[in-house]
Parts: sequence; structure tokens; C-alpha cells
Amino acid sequence: MWAKFVTFIHDISDWLEALGFIAGIITVVKVFFLNNDVKKLQTKHLFQVRVDEHVKDLKTSSRKISKLLGNFQINLREIKIEIAKCIEYCNSIKKKVSTKDLDNLLPLIKKMKKLIKNKIDNNARVTKFQVFFRFKAISESEVDEVYQLLSSLITEIENFNNDLKKAIK
Repeated sequence: MWAKFVTFIHDISDWLEALGFIAGIITVVKVFFLNNDVKKLQTKHLFQVRVDEHVKDLKTSSRKISKLLGNFQINLREIKIEIAKCIEYCNSIKKKVSTKDLDNLLPLIKKMKKLIKNKIDNNARVTKFQVFFRFKAISESEVDEVYQLLSSLITEIENFNNDLKKAIK
């Protein structure tokens, strides 16, 4: 009788040990997903806190690019500087929001980087190295396309921010 009781207690302790192990694994998984949710909330909050500054910076750069496009050949250096600034602004935004939420963000960054990289100033002397690797001069249409994408990104950010504000209320 006593042996059956000891065996019964031992069996219960084995089952409780297995249940405790399973509960521990479930807790670890839940904490992992909860931690990801908290990080997403933190990045969304950081986006909302800084969105006005980002939009202001992007609008300022957009206005400058628009003005500089009027005299493209003369202002090419300043245009490249403004585009480089826009790349940094967009990279900062990319850290704070999912790229699924802003469709124009990644194509704009890619287009701006391509525009800055491997491009020759129109007044510069072309070397054999540049010809061999097919470096091209920056065209006004490429800058205009960046300007259009930038304008649509600004609108997209403003709409996304308004949607977030309404979702919180």
C-alpha cells in the first residue's frame, strides 16, 4: 500500500515537472513576442514624436531642390548636397517606421543613392576609369523624379501620421 502511494506521488511529481517545463517554454515565447510588440510601440512613439521635425526637414529640402532645379547646371553641387541630406532624413525615418507603412520610402532612398553614386558632375572632366565603369552625368529628369518621389513621400508620411493619431484616440 505504501509503495503504491509513493509511486503515485512520484508519478504526479513527474507530470507536474513536465507541466512546469512546458509552462516555462510558453512563458519564454510569450515574453519574446511581447518584447517585440513593446519595441514596435517604442518605434511608433518615437516616429510620432519626431515626425513633425522630419516632415519639416523634408519639406525644406524639397523646396530647395525645387528652387535649384530652375538653374540645374549651375546648382548641381547644391542639389547633390540637398539629396545627400534627404538620404539621411529618410534613413532616420526608416529606423522609426515599418517600410510596409511607407511605400515610397525605400524606392526614394534607392533612387537618391543611385543618383549620388557613380555620377559625374556635368562640368567635370571625364576620366577613362569613369568611362570604363559607365559613370553617367546627372540629368535634370533624374533629379525631377527624386523631387516627385520626395513630394509623394512627404504626403504619405503626413497621412500615416494622421492615421496613427486617429487610431490612438
